[in-house]
Amino acid sequence: MQLNIYSDDNYLPKGIEPVPMLYPFWKQFIPTEKYPWSKLYGKYIEVSNSLFKMTSLKEADLVIMPINWRAIRG
Repeated sequence: MQLNIYSDDNYLPKGIEPVPMLYPFWKQFIPTEKYPWSKLYGKYIEVSNSLFKMTSLKEADLVIMPINWRAIRG
């Protein structure tokens, strides 16, 4: 069973990467091979579509804040 999730990259500040949970759905943010940690999320990216489905806000079971909360806390 997949969990329906929703997130909107309009809420992602320019120059800030999204939380890794969203990498499979926003492929433009997946770290490139030049970084040693880029392979860290490989398995998750492979299996993520069996776990989550990106849907509309109305259909979502869960809304994902696209930025790590630690990056915006004051």
